[in-house]
Amino acid sequence: MLAMGFTTVRDMCGSHNGLKNVIDAGLIEGPRVYLAGARLGQVIFIPPSVSQMRFAGFSQP
Repeated sequence: MLAMGFTTVRDMCGSHNGLKNVIDAGLIEGPRVYLAGARLGQVIFIPPSVSQMRFAGFSQP
């Protein structure tokens, strides 16, 4: 990557830092790596079924 001109890269995939540790330890040459940290996940809302709503005391819409 250095030969292609990249001096800094950002890892946007998560908090895996194996390559960063190897480069920082000087075992291989590479660009500075900035980690984005843990990724955020999407929360999916699944509405309850009609039978679950009746059991909970809600009337049918």
